[in-house]
Formats: sequence, C-alpha cells, structure tokens
Amino acid sequence: MRDALSVIKNDFSKVRRSVMATCMLLFLIIIPLLFTWFNVLAAWDPFGNTKDLKIAVASEDDGYTSDFFPIEVNAGDQVLSQLRANEQMDWVITNPSDAIEGTKSGEYYASIILPSTFSDDMLTFYADGSQPAQIALHTNEKKNALAPTIANKGAEGISANISETFTRTIGDVSLGLVTSLSDFLDQGDTQDALSRIEARAENLQSQLRNGARTARTMGDLTESAIPLLESAQRIIDTPRPSLSDTTRDGITDISASSDALDGALSATRESYAIVGDRIDALYETANISRETRSETLNTLADNVQLNINAYEGLKDTVNTRIRPLAPDEAATLTGQLDEAIAAQESVRDRLRAASDSDSPERPDFSSLDRASSAIEDVRNSGIRDQVSQLAQTLRGIGDTIELPEGDIQLNTDSLAGASAALDDVGATLDQNADRLDDLLDRINTASRTGDLSEIAAIVGDDPEAFAQALAAPVEVERQAIYPVASFGVGMAPLYTTLALWVGALLAAVALRTDVAAKLTKHRPNRFDEEVDLENKTEDDTAEIPSEAPEEPEEIGPFAKYFGRYGTFALVGLAQSTLLTLGLIFFVKLEPAHPFLLVLAGWVSSCIFMLLVYALTVALSNAGKALAVFLLVIQISSAGGSYPLQLLPHWFQSVSPWLPATYSIRAFRSALAGSYGADYWIALATLLLFIIPALILGVVLRKPLANYTSGLNKALAKTKMM
Repeated sequence: MRDALSVIKNDFSKVRRSVMATCMLLFLIIIPLLFTWFNVLAAWDPFGNTKDLKIAVASEDDGYTSDFFPIEVNAGDQVLSQLRANEQMDWVITNPSDAIEGTKSGEYYASIILPSTFSDDMLTFYADGSQPAQIALHTNEKKNALAPTIANKGAEGISANISETFTRTIGDVSLGLVTSLSDFLDQGDTQDALSRIEARAENLQSQLRNGARTARTMGDLTESAIPLLESAQRIIDTPRPSLSDTTRDGITDISASSDALDGALSATRESYAIVGDRIDALYETANISRETRSETLNTLADNVQLNINAYEGLKDTVNTRIRPLAPDEAATLTGQLDEAIAAQESVRDRLRAASDSDSPERPDFSSLDRASSAIEDVRNSGIRDQVSQLAQTLRGIGDTIELPEGDIQLNTDSLAGASAALDDVGATLDQNADRLDDLLDRINTASRTGDLSEIAAIVGDDPEAFAQALAAPVEVERQAIYPVASFGVGMAPLYTTLALWVGALLAAVALRTDVAAKLTKHRPNRFDEEVDLENKTEDDTAEIPSEAPEEPEEIGPFAKYFGRYGTFALVGLAQSTLLTLGLIFFVKLEPAHPFLLVLAGWVSSCIFMLLVYALTVALSNAGKALAVFLLVIQISSAGGSYPLQLLPHWFQSVSPWLPATYSIRAFRSALAGSYGADYWIALATLLLFIIPALILGVVLRKPLANYTSGLNKALAKTKMM
C-alpha cells in the first residue's frame, strides 16, 4: 500500500512541475462536465419552440352545396383562415405544388393538403356509408434524421401537436358552418327549403302506408290458401302432405305467397279428378253395400262443401284487399271465383242425390269436369301475376325505406306463420309512417315559427368551445410518480454516464499506464521533491543538493498497478465531483437525493476508470479500441433513452452485462427518487464489475504481455500508429 501511495505521490509531483501536464490534467477533468451540462441544457425543453416550426398548408377544396339549402360552403378556405390566426406553429399558407416542393427542399417540416372533396366529406360525415375527410400530410423524413440518441423523441410530440391543433381548427370551422346554416334558416328562403323537406317526407309516408296495406293483403291471401289445401286433402281422403313438403319450402319471402296460392288452387283442381276415380270405384265394386256407398258419397259431399267455403273466403279477400288496389283485375277474378263456386255446388248436389238414390247405376258426374275447368280458369285469371305485383310493390317500398331484412324475410314453418309475419311487416311500416308524421309536424312547426332551439341546444352559443371539446374529448390528468422537471432532466442519467465513460477513455489516452521499475525517495531538501534516479541526467546530478539520496527501491507489480490506478481514480473522482455538483448548482436539476447523486458519480467514475485502465494495461491500444466499442454499445443498450422492451432482442440480452446499465439506474434513483433499495442494488451490481477488471488487469496481464508486445511492435513498424 505504501509503495502504491508513493507512485501516486510521484505522479502528481511530476504534474506539479510541468505547466503543460497541469493544463492537460485540468482538461481531462473539465471535458466530461461540459459534455453533460451542455447536452442536458440543450434537451431541457425541446418542444417549447414549436411555434417556430414551419408547416405548409394548401387547399384544393371545391366547396359544398346542400340539396336542401342553396348556400355554398368552402370549409377549406375557412380552415386556412383559422390557421392564420393560430400561433402554436408557424403555419405557411401556400398552394399545393409549393407546399410539396418546400417540404422536399427542407424549407418546411411538413405540408398539409386539403383535397377537393374536403367540404363535401366533412359536411356529410353523418350519412350512412360516408368516409371521413382525407387530409394529405407530407413529411420530410430526411430533414428530421435523428443522429443523436434522443432526437426522435421530438417527432412524436410534434405530430401529436399538429393533430390536436388541426382537429380543433376543423371542429371550429365545422360548427361555425352549423351557425351559418342557422342564420340562413332565418332568411327568406327558409320556407322553400322546409317545403322541399316536407314534400319528401310526405312522399315517403305515402309509400309506407301503401306498403302496410300491401303487406296485409299478402297476409290475407296467404291465409286463404290454408283452407283450400285442407279441403283438397279431405276430398282426396288420404294423409295430407306436410306443408314443409309442398309449400313451406317456398314461403321464404313475400314473392312466394303467389306460389302458395297457385299451389292451393292446383291441389283443389286435381282433387276433383281423384273424386271421379273414387266414384267409379264405388259403383264398379260388386260387394259394396248401399249403406257404405251412401256414407262415402255423403262424406265427399261434405268435403266439397268445405272446399266451397274456402273459395268463398278467397273471394271475400279479393273483394276487401285486392279490389282497392286493382279494381278491374279484382272484378274479373271475382266473376271466375263465382263460376268455380257454382260448379262445385253442382258437384255437391249430385253427390247428395246419388247418396239418397237406391239405384246401383252410376249417375252422371260431368259436373266434376266443369268444377275442374272453373278452378283452372281462376288460376289463369291473373291472380298469380296480381300477387307477384303486390310482392314487387312491397319489396320496392322496403328498398326505399331500407327496412331491416328481418322485417321482410319470413322464416315461418307454415302458411299461417307466413300470414302472421306479413301482418308484422305491415305493422312495422305503419310505425315508420307514424314517425314520419311526427317529423312532418316538427317541420311544420319550424316552418311556422322559425324555432331552431334544438340545434342551438346542441351547438350552444360558442362553437369554438365546442370545437375544443371535439379536438380533445378526454382530458388526461397526469399524475407523475417520481416526477422530473423536464425532458432534459430525464436524459441526464444517460448523459452523465456517457460523460464519465468518455472521461475514462480520455484519461487512458492521455496518461501512461506503465510505471518506472524503481523509485528513489530522497530526504527532504530545499526543493522538497523526490528524484527518479533511473531517469536522471548528469546535469540533474549536479543540481542535487548535498543530502545523499536513499538507494532506489524496487516497486512490485501490484504496487505499480494499483498506484497508477490511484492516479486514474483521483482524476475520475475530480471529474464526477465537478460534474454532479455542476448539475445541482449550475444546471439546477434539483435531485431528490443530492448526496446520492454525487455518490453515484464517484462509484461510477471509479468503476469506469478501473475497467478502461485494465483494458489498456492488458491489451494496450487494442484495449483502448475495445473501450470505445463498449461506449458505442452502451449508448443504445443501457436503456438510457428508450425502454429496453422497445429495442431489438440482442440489445435487451446484452444490457444486463453492461456497467452503464446500473450506473444509469443509480442516477435515476438519485434524481427522481428511490423505490425500496433499488439505488443500493444498482451500486452493488456496479461494484461487481471490479472482479472482471482485476482478473484482466492483474491475473491476465502477464500471459497477454507477449501478445501485447507483438501488437505494439507491429503498429510501430507502420511508422504511422
């Protein structure tokens, strides 16, 4: 230990005797603090001068004219007018070509182009299927290339500032247009505009009412098909086919109602052909008794009567539903239904007469053919086309008012369900018509009184205040945990750590790491200095006073190593002390724990000096190059500027093995506040780097000596390095 202290004392004695060495030593101490102070002050508030940032704005807006109100609005011009008065940024109003060209040349940070459809898109945002207004933003990414580690922090802040300011301005313009519209409605053209709205509403209301009636007509016709099918099945006297097999699959929408009615008419017509076959079988079979034949004929007559009743119901439906919509077609259809009913009544009467007769001879049933022919005439009378026309009418109304598909689609399991669903459609159409009635009443009221209080209640008396709310509808209340005064304070740990590492590198370049083999200690003389006998000259000997020097003493390798490191460490302590005290009193960081900040500087500087010193002692110039490489790695991998989670995986993996990582953590805890023992854990982890430094500088130094010597000789031969 005494020999190591002798080395340190001898080093500073030499520095004291040389003015140049003293200046160099002061330079080594000052450089790190200048690096840190200037960078922290430069990054103190990088977003405070956005008002000097030039943003070009140009408009190609063609304006917008409403269908209802004969006023032309150009929202783009109003946006430009608003931006001229905005001082948050340096807005430059120009034309599109100059804006883009200026952005390319670097004259502007960015340019904003309002498209030709800007007003149209902005004022029809409420329409179904409309797209938001598109604004072209051009940025010069080359101009904002971020060479310093923290420079790209400004881009996101600037973009957010542009977005909020521009949104607020557009909102102000939009709501100002509502106010202009309100003023327009107070003028002489108000009645004309409202009349056009009223006419459209009345036309739509009429379509809704007609659609409701049509839907109910379709429901009644569909319901009329049910007794037709039932009576036809009874006449046939066989198991009735499931409706899902005959009709249900076809009743999936309104147009299938015509298929259902046509199928029911066909079933009744075909049933009479089967009746004829049944009658032939009754009279051709010899062993059938009179009572059995009479009972069967009576049953057939009863079923025909049910069929007649069904046709009577169909005729009533035609008279009540179709006649108001198509009177001529309804009259023709009613006449043919009467003929079909009369023919079927004739069949019924013939069956009754045959039942009462005792004759075994088959009577004349030509009325069956007349009944089938009459029913076929009903089918061919146009009832199918008429029902299809009704379905088309209802579908057209649905397209006009954009009814939900579920109101028209009939997912029923029977014809009765189809009828009920159609009635529901009619009710829905009536409800929409009632809403239009209410709208018409309100329009009429506004037309008579000019009252626009509802719009005023929404917008209020201050469109600008409402625009502010639109631009930032949610206000975030920032509650900082471990607060820092500014962005520069947040970056101070990184700058301080880098400065101390740079200070260690400069010390390794400026100071020698090798120590003389022998140091001679003299008794005090009038010069009060020690003399290095190994390096003295004859002139030096002549000047030595009469006091005889002590014999030169050998200095051990450990004393040489730690003695010279002591010189490095004292330089590092001076660097860190001035640096941290300057941050507190000159830069005014106001750390949460001032002493801990100074202590972190002392520990960091000593560890960095030891690491760089060990690399230089063991590897000479190669060690210095390796120290520079570690500096480059630690700039991005130590987590000083970005969260490690945002960095590539390789950087995250190497971060725990870098001393700067723990130095930055300690500085942060001292500046903003410590959580638990995180400050002391960071310092303790940083101290662990003493182990690899001693292994490299003390243990591996001698085995690497030959390699280092050969490397130095090779560099010397170049006569350049």
